[in-house]
Amino acid sequence: MKSSLLSLLLLFLLLQYNWAQNISAGADHSLIICESGNASAWGDGFSGELGDGLSQNNSTPVSVFGLNNVIAVSAGLSSFALKSDGTVWAWGPLYSASPGQVLGLTNIISIASGFGHCLALKSDGTVWAWGINTSGQLGDGTDTFRTTAVQVSGSNNIVAITAGARHSLALKSDGTVWTWGENSFGQLGNDTTISSRFMVNVTGLTGVVAIGAGYVHSFAVKSDGTLWAWGGNFNFQLGDSTNINRHHPVEIRAIDSVVLVDGGEGHSIAIRADGTVWTWGSQSYGVLGHGSNYSHDSIPVLVSTLSDIVAISAGEYYCMALKSDGTVWTWGYNLRGQLGNGTFSSSGCCCVATPAQVTNLCSVTLMTKEISNSANDLVSYPNPSNGNFTITFKQAMHDGILKIFDTIGKQVYSIGVNGSEAFVDCKLEEGMYFMQVTDSKRQCAKMIIVE
Repeated sequence: MKSSLLSLLLLFLLLQYNWAQNISAGADHSLIICESGNASAWGDGFSGELGDGLSQNNSTPVSVFGLNNVIAVSAGLSSFALKSDGTVWAWGPLYSASPGQVLGLTNIISIASGFGHCLALKSDGTVWAWGINTSGQLGDGTDTFRTTAVQVSGSNNIVAITAGARHSLALKSDGTVWTWGENSFGQLGNDTTISSRFMVNVTGLTGVVAIGAGYVHSFAVKSDGTLWAWGGNFNFQLGDSTNINRHHPVEIRAIDSVVLVDGGEGHSIAIRADGTVWTWGSQSYGVLGHGSNYSHDSIPVLVSTLSDIVAISAGEYYCMALKSDGTVWTWGYNLRGQLGNGTFSSSGCCCVATPAQVTNLCSVTLMTKEISNSANDLVSYPNPSNGNFTITFKQAMHDGILKIFDTIGKQVYSIGVNGSEAFVDCKLEEGMYFMQVTDSKRQCAKMIIVE
């Protein structure tokens, strides 16, 4: 397979399985998923953010009370976890110090949280939201605070979600990006600074396979690995060599082959396909990981001490990275122990300016859902095919759904599947496609070729 096709496969798998949801950096606390399916947390726990039933900070990981079968975590102002049964659990500010189920949500496959609001993506492609709504970040056409989830108006065919402080992003299966909420800095990307209580289309973006968000800025990664950014840029957090706010996407030409991107308060972080990490924006508190506290980097710069990284997350003033060996590395602000290195930095020296390994950590799972291959759960034959083929499953599917996507992430076919076998009869043009099969317990993927 050509290297460009390998990059596309990597991008697709990262999109569909959200490796980044194994780790999550919040305002001042951190979450990870253990290999056992439990979750661990550290940092600011004053309002119950750590989920251990207490209200105190911890500089080393503690177990989140009573959670198992966790497949995704998200830390914002509060903490959230997605279980393999499709339910969502929450703790911290606005909730309690121990996890409780978010009622009314089922069949959830992805979660994202901002500074007081949360998003959940259902398996039917709709988005649901709850929490603070002062800027329309729930996308329900109102500014009403919601204690129970409401559907984001007009959401359909969504494959990925993410949240900034007070704005939200969604990626559709056709490769377009949609936003809603606060827009004071142009973070909605629709050539205005007018906030919106409804979804709006980001200007001029197509072929997108991944999205990311900072506090007031936004990102998109296209299938060719190019990075696009818009929104607040006062700390150079867009990476376009300027500090000019952008009201529509601009290409960040100093980096290529991007697979994942995220943003914090005034900084940004990305992974390239080679497993290297790049950061830019404000260098306050050593958050860029370059070993100093100089003012800023206006374009992406390599974090030279990191390699083989598979997931990243940006907190308010710090960063997390997950290596392929299962170790977690953090750097930046540490006044509340959010780096997990066993210390609380003093206010006079409150940072770690180069990545350091999190100590006393459980074994971290490298993928939230198993990616199957021909020797495992999912077999398709013949492959290559003419568009007619049979799929067999090692474990029977229950009320599952099979979807086929082209290389820009556009869904081109879907059927329901039950049992241990399914027959596919679809009329597709010659080329490479990606097949995803999901039920309430697992998610499998495979590349297919149509000749």
